[in-house]
Amino acid sequence: LMAAPLDGAKASGVTCVKLSPSAEYCLLGYGVRENIPSVDGLDENRHPVTALYNVKKGMKHVSTLTSADDDVNIARFHPESGHGFVYGTKQGRVRLLAPRVWNHYHVEDDDE
Repeated sequence: LMAAPLDGAKASGVTCVKLSPSAEYCLLGYGVRENIPSVDGLDENRHPVTALYNVKKGMKHVSTLTSADDDVNIARFHPESGHGFVYGTKQGRVRLLAPRVWNHYHVEDDDE
């Protein structure tokens, strides 16, 4: 059993928790907007939408994805390790975060 501390505002905003197919990572989706200060000096208010933790390293925080527009309804890992994750928003959008496009395929030529 592993645990990671979350502050009260973030903990109350968690809408989903998913383990990766390898059980090495834990993905949190946030549905409540908690604005964070701009890093690059822009006036755009951003809030966390997903956070990734490494389970095998004692729930070490890996990264947090922020957005100005999205509130996450659900987030899921691709069923094959290393293919990223997808999340659906309360605004009706679907976002894909992956090292390559999931629907990439090779069409064989029938003339061969």
